[in-house]
Amino acid sequence: MQSSSALPVRRGALHVAIAATAWGTGGAVAAVLYDVGGIGPVSVSFWRFLAGLGLLLAAHLSDGPGGREQRCRCARRSRRTRGAP
Repeated sequence: MQSSSALPVRRGALHVAIAATAWGTGGAVAAVLYDVGGIGPVSVSFWRFLAGLGLLLAAHLSDGPGGREQRCRCARRSRRTRGAP
């Protein structure tokens, strides 16, 4: 039988994999932008910030209605089963 926490673990692993890929390719992309595009470090940082903000906003909105509420209920339920307040 599969536990109810399997989906959040998979989703978390996916988020970690995406973050690791973005972190690993960020330096190479920045080097290309410096050389080819003539963009300075501050500009690259600004655009990376905006891209990250957009991704975080998309992830937040993809939860759909009640997504956060459902996660909070699951967290409260798991704390009760472990005996935490």
